[in-house]
Amino acid sequence: MAKAKKIKNFNPEKMSGGQVAAQWIMRFFLYGWGLTIAFPLYWLIATALKDNAEFMQGNVWGLPDKIFLVNFVTAWIDSDMAVRVGNSLFVTAIAVTVSILILTTNTYVLCKYDFKFIHALEKFYFVCMMIPMALLLVPQYMQVASLGRWIEAIVQKFNPDFTLVLTDSLVTLGIIYGLGGLCGGLYLLNGFTRRINNSFIEAAKIDGAGEWYIYSKVIMPFLKPIVMFEVLTKSMGNWNEYLTALTFLESEEHYTVAVGIDKLVRQYTYQSDYGAVFAGMFISMIPILILYCLFQKQIQNGMDIDTGLK
Repeated sequence: MAKAKKIKNFNPEKMSGGQVAAQWIMRFFLYGWGLTIAFPLYWLIATALKDNAEFMQGNVWGLPDKIFLVNFVTAWIDSDMAVRVGNSLFVTAIAVTVSILILTTNTYVLCKYDFKFIHALEKFYFVCMMIPMALLLVPQYMQVASLGRWIEAIVQKFNPDFTLVLTDSLVTLGIIYGLGGLCGGLYLLNGFTRRINNSFIEAAKIDGAGEWYIYSKVIMPFLKPIVMFEVLTKSMGNWNEYLTALTFLESEEHYTVAVGIDKLVRQYTYQSDYGAVFAGMFISMIPILILYCLFQKQIQNGMDIDTGLK
């Protein structure tokens, strides 16, 4: 048996001048990029803890002289932040469930079946990636409103008192979020799914496994890291989405965090209460930070989809 070649230890002292310069240039850009993220977060937290008078007296960038936690109480109570957060969690849960279910089933069919129709469908998805989502907002709203009126007219034949408004609905908003941006996520998942060795699927079929078993027990475990990444990115995008929520939601009790923060900013900026504004913004970030901490290890670890147990 041939001996494995020894890997030479990396010695920084033997780096050339060009390599050292490239390393420091890379560090400079990484540190700069880190500061562009860390400084706004620092300013957000510092301002949220300041008294409004201290902010107006010129202490804009520095740390607060006294911790003023009443800003968080004001933002939480006056803007009904508990209701806004609950609405956003509900909408995001629906959107992520719909999106992941459609993405994973579609990538399984597109990558592990070989029909002309499937290839045409994949090209159709590619073309749909070129359409800006903002252009679909008005047609979506009109279609949902028409669907609601159509269902209402049918049900009213049996129950004249029945009314249905699909546009002002958190469930409708969650489904629209879930159907949005599928094409980009699909192409991301396709690259991982095509790398899954077909021998795993063939072995499962020999053992008598059905399509649902292959999808849930063979394909999904391999896709777990990229699915976690999709869950995180979809959650962040849906949590911060503003335009679609503002268009569809009419009742104030249905407002999501993004719409609620906009109302909070307009209300307290007019009153020059910047501490409450920044406190509300920080509260809206907490669920996403928690979600990232929960999924960070699974996303970074990943797994090798070229090997596995049968």
